[in-house]
Amino acid sequence: MHSYFVSYEGDAAGLAAFRDYYRREHAAILLRLPGLRSLVLHEAAHVTDPFPTQLTRVVWMAQMIFDNADALSSALASSERELARIDFGRFPPFAAVVSHGSFNSELISE
Repeated sequence: MHSYFVSYEGDAAGLAAFRDYYRREHAAILLRLPGLRSLVLHEAAHVTDPFPTQLTRVVWMAQMIFDNADALSSALASSERELARIDFGRFPPFAAVVSHGSFNSELISE
């Protein structure tokens, strides 16, 4: 399995409108990517950890899961991906650094 992550690191100002748009509009486009097995949206949650940790500044992350890297590469070159890139310009105002990453994934337990 192969995962493609798009993470949004930034200030929480504007996050609610961004999150709502992403769920309602952008996710619908991502779901049309050829070869996509699943889409998982992650929103930062605050918990108490008794051990010192360096907290992430990522407030939102999309995980797209494909069978393999070739399937992901095909999806990234698709017209559906182009639609997603166009839609990126329609996002509500939200100050964020956007990062993309491709990872081989190994499910240890479910």
